[in-house]
Amino acid sequence: MGGGGYPTKNNPIFTLSQSKLASVNWLQFKWCFIYLFLIMKVDYFERAKRLEEIPLLEKQYQVEKQEMKTTWENHEEERVSQEFIGC
Repeated sequence: MGGGGYPTKNNPIFTLSQSKLASVNWLQFKWCFIYLFLIMKVDYFERAKRLEEIPLLEKQYQVEKQEMKTTWENHEEERVSQEFIGC
């Protein structure tokens, strides 16, 4: 009855679990580091892509804004001319 299956420091089960725990901790650290590295790498590429795309998007926005303004002005001219013709 002297302790039965309880792990102690002298028990090989305890040392085995400690070594497993150490390897699990190392693997967790290693995978966390790899995961962090990949996130940082993806973030770097996404930022670089955005830095290249932002000026293009701004240019496209200005073109679309001008087109919408022209369309609106033409629409307003037609509406006003229709109102004068209708009177």
